[in-house]
Amino acid sequence: MVEISMNESGLRWIIIPPSSSQADWRSAIKAEAALRGLLARDWTTGEELNDAHIALTDDLDGALAAGANHNDVTVLALPPFIDLGGCEETVHIHARVEAVSRRITAAYGFSGRVVRDLAGEVDLPHLPGFSVPAERSAASQHPTPKEAALSEAAQIFLSGRANWPTGLFTYDQRNAVSGPATGRMNVTGRPRFLFSGPYLVMPAGAWEAKIILSFDRDVGYRRFRLDWGGVTDYTTYEFTPGRSGFFEVSLNYAWDKPAPAELRLLVLEGVFHGSVVFGGAAVRRI
Repeated sequence: MVEISMNESGLRWIIIPPSSSQADWRSAIKAEAALRGLLARDWTTGEELNDAHIALTDDLDGALAAGANHNDVTVLALPPFIDLGGCEETVHIHARVEAVSRRITAAYGFSGRVVRDLAGEVDLPHLPGFSVPAERSAASQHPTPKEAALSEAAQIFLSGRANWPTGLFTYDQRNAVSGPATGRMNVTGRPRFLFSGPYLVMPAGAWEAKIILSFDRDVGYRRFRLDWGGVTDYTTYEFTPGRSGFFEVSLNYAWDKPAPAELRLLVLEGVFHGSVVFGGAAVRRI
């Protein structure tokens, strides 16, 4: 067994991004550390770590702000999982999505050590001879449909592309049930936002959203608008379908720094009858 002298280079940090197996990884690392006579502790902003050898957290930005040495940090690139923590109100859901995805984005965008091969025995490069077995998701995880959709969408942070399903988005009150389930929206009524979301924090760079929409003949000659980008700064496309049927619209937007993403559809005039079907969006880095 290789002995690790923690006094030579100070505290080691292991960043474990929000994941369904996050708790399992923390337990495994703590157990391995204990076998070596080391103390691994969970850390949150503001806590002291004077007695710890290894700090475990999902907050890379917080760790760096607290003085973590870049060379003493390792990120485990686990499949992302966005836990809404029981949030029910839309405003709280959006805030939670932004907060959790910001930590995921920061972790996967780290310019230092990021361990992506998490099969079998996982070696931690800043802890020579220290390895832990790959941990799996706890069987007790039962994500809600919204959490499952968000976690699928968050795969974009690992691969640079992902499909964003209809259940990811928030719909107007008239379509609050049918929208997430099928993407079908009754457009009858005043001008308004039909759907918006998902407020995942996007990494800096240019991203394309390819949106699938279907219009029936009652709304084929109504005016609509698609927005893609940040919450207050975005690319916009105003259009009239001109016929019924399926359409594919591609919009590009470049984030100069990590920030929440919003894709939304508006109907720009009052409608007496008609429906639109949203088929989700394919998002990729360009």
